[in-house]
Amino acid sequence: MGVVMYILLCGYPPFFSINGGTISAGMKTKIKAGEYQFPKAEWRNVSEEAKTVIRKMLTVDPATRATIDWILRCPWLVGTVPETPIDIHSMFDSENYEQMQIEIAAANHAQRRADADDDEHIDLLTPDKSRIAQRAAKRQRQSATENAIPPLSQIDERE
Repeated sequence: MGVVMYILLCGYPPFFSINGGTISAGMKTKIKAGEYQFPKAEWRNVSEEAKTVIRKMLTVDPATRATIDWILRCPWLVGTVPETPIDIHSMFDSENYEQMQIEIAAANHAQRRADADDDEHIDLLTPDKSRIAQRAAKRQRQSATENAIPPLSQIDERE
């Protein structure tokens, strides 16, 4: 819920891949560490109360993370709507709108290419190369070695 609320307040997720791809190792690290920011450009008109709610919801430690009871009672959520101006004009300015369309189209194109590249590089293993087959072959070799008849030089003559 914290990620969804973050997106609703600024328009993008708190954790994202710089290259626009799927979840990267760096992104996973940031999620696990709870590393995110409130960039001034997007968050300048968002109240500190709202940011506090987001911080508590995105806390990594479940013991200290906001509970649903706390969220439903927090003043920011149950209080009156603040007199925060919504900077919607810059979003719909014709120059910004065209630039936004170009950036969205480029991001979508890059994502489609990345997805297509992933599909082309699916490396299907032949049955004899699969991990299961390799483990079975290893067990057979070990079993054969253990059950092998020892060389004559190792046989004790007293037996």
